Parts: sequence; C-alpha cells; structure tokens
Amino acid sequence: MSLESVLSISSLPGLYKMVGNRSNGLLVQGLEDQKVLFASSRKHRFTPLETIAIYTVEDSAPLSEVFKKMLYLEKEGKTINSQATGEELRDYFREVLPDYDELKVHDKDIRKVIKWFGLLNEKNLLSFIEEEQKEE
Repeated sequence: MSLESVLSISSLPGLYKMVGNRSNGLLVQGLEDQKVLFASSRKHRFTPLETIAIYTVEDSAPLSEVFKKMLYLEKEGKTINSQATGEELRDYFREVLPDYDELKVHDKDIRKVIKWFGLLNEKNLLSFIEEEQKEE
C-alpha cells in the first residue's frame, strides 16, 4: 500500500483507507480499528498522505521523504514517543529534517507525523519506502 491510498480525514482521528465511494462522500476503513464508516464530503476534507509535505526553509519536503528518514533513524535506535515534550519533539525533528521551518511547523504537526509514522510502521505499510531505500 502506498501513501496515495492512505487518507487523513478532517475532524476524525487516525488514518483511513478508502473502501468505496458514494456521490456524497466516502466509505473508509480505519487502519487502527478496521471499522468501516461513511464520511460525508460536506462535513470532511480527505487528504491522501502522498499530497502532504512539511515546510522547510526553502521549499517543502514530501511526507514520504520524512518517513524514509524516520525509518533510518529507527534502525539506528533513535525513536520518540508522540507524547514527548515540545522541545524533545523539535530536537528529534531537527534530526529527521534539519531545515524544517520552525515557525510554520508546530508541535502538534510533529506529534501527528510521529503518530502516523508509528501506526503505518506498526501495520507494516511503509514497506514500499524500505524497498526504495534498498534500490538506492
């Protein structure tokens, strides 16, 4: 599964994959609990993780690149809990993306990226990134 098929849905916690669509919304399945629910397009915004990027000083970095670096750091034994203090989160994120824009990227954004990474890694949905790393 690629980041293209994983969705973040506004006002709903967690990540989802699309199971089906209707004219007025999507049927989605939660990655954590596997529950299927209907999310109305009138009430929610659907964002594929593939389209999300993190602001950097010069431009932005795609989320897949951030996850790739997080995988690398995890193999080196450097992990962090999303409930860590703001300063710990920022120190960790400086290792992941040294030139991230500290004015535009807030602690809550870093927490969300770390939670998403943890969930996707736990469900073994980042294997496509590991395959890319092996090819390089």
